[in-house]
Amino acid sequence: MRSTDERVKAVFQEAKIMKQRQQKKQIYGVMAASCGLCFCATIVRSLVIPTMIVDYSYVSSTVGFSASIFANPHFLSYVIIGIISALLGASVTILCVLLHNRARQLEEENYDN
Repeated sequence: MRSTDERVKAVFQEAKIMKQRQQKKQIYGVMAASCGLCFCATIVRSLVIPTMIVDYSYVSSTVGFSASIFANPHFLSYVIIGIISALLGASVTILCVLLHNRARQLEEENYDN
């Protein structure tokens, strides 16, 4: 049979474990929400930016030039979308790494206590 001190210690230990689980859920929720938001932002950008770019005049495409992206009058918008998407992907990766490191640090702190 456990003493009162042992029971209190077990309750506090269980409370600490529950807090760790809640923190992990919050961190993974932030990662999932940020990835979803970035994905939606990329889709919206890819739909909006081509309409914002000025319609440049261009030479009609020939047979050898028909598969080129530069035959499209909105080729600059595709380049801008590609650059912004690459930067967005790098920032989401950095965010996820930082959140993962924070979760690991919280886990180590709670393990030490």
